[in-house]
Amino acid sequence: PNEANEKNQTEIVKTPEILERLDEIFAHSTSASMLKKFAACPLDFYYQYVMEFGEEEKVEEEIENNTFGTFIHNALEEMYQPFARFDKKGLKVEPAPPAITSFDIDKMLKHYEYEIDKQFYNHFNEDKEAYSKGKNLLSYKMALELTERFLKKEKEFLMQQTTPVFIESLERELRADVEIEVLGVKKKVHLKGFVDRIDSIDGKFRIIDYKSGKVKQDDTSTVKKKVDLEKVIQGCLGKKHVLQLIMYCYL
Repeated sequence: PNEANEKNQTEIVKTPEILERLDEIFAHSTSASMLKKFAACPLDFYYQYVMEFGEEEKVEEEIENNTFGTFIHNALEEMYQPFARFDKKGLKVEPAPPAITSFDIDKMLKHYEYEIDKQFYNHFNEDKEAYSKGKNLLSYKMALELTERFLKKEKEFLMQQTTPVFIESLERELRADVEIEVLGVKKKVHLKGFVDRIDSIDGKFRIIDYKSGKVKQDDTSTVKKKVDLEKVIQGCLGKKHVLQLIMYCYL
């Protein structure tokens, strides 16, 4: 009996109302984070997206992981912005920005500390004391370290290229409608994603999503080609970032 009660507590019956709500959610806007949430924990997905129980807002006295990542992301976007050939709405920038080179990264390596500091300074209401000691200082130092490490890796990559590298867009919103069949009924799914960066190199596109946490090779590796779609999807769900990257490539 105890086991049965425990099971009931973690199982949500898909009533006609819940199924209708799911159809509405997916038809309105389906993000990679939503799909990842469902794959990781369907119950979390239910509470957050079906029931719309939001997380309690609180004032951050110490930097949290998602905020920390946002600081680095914003600093990189600020530095790369002059090279983006399309704006966030997909309109062409005139005059067309040049290709990005390792010399441009050299300039960024001299400037990134200012950009990171600006993010922390604004977050803490222009109070430098708030991140001059303790955990916040550690977060500040780590943000500098990760940004420098990324830029050095970027410089290394650019130096190896034999053709120009263009930044097509930054923080670009992409959308697409797909129709799927569920138990014989056709349903619309509206996919939406914000891609951190899209490059073009020798006629090919490079999709970039910045991650400030630890990422292993297996988190981004895909299954072999020429297997059925169901196996591809199952392979994606067990990996941390594959689903997101595949969805962005599709968009």
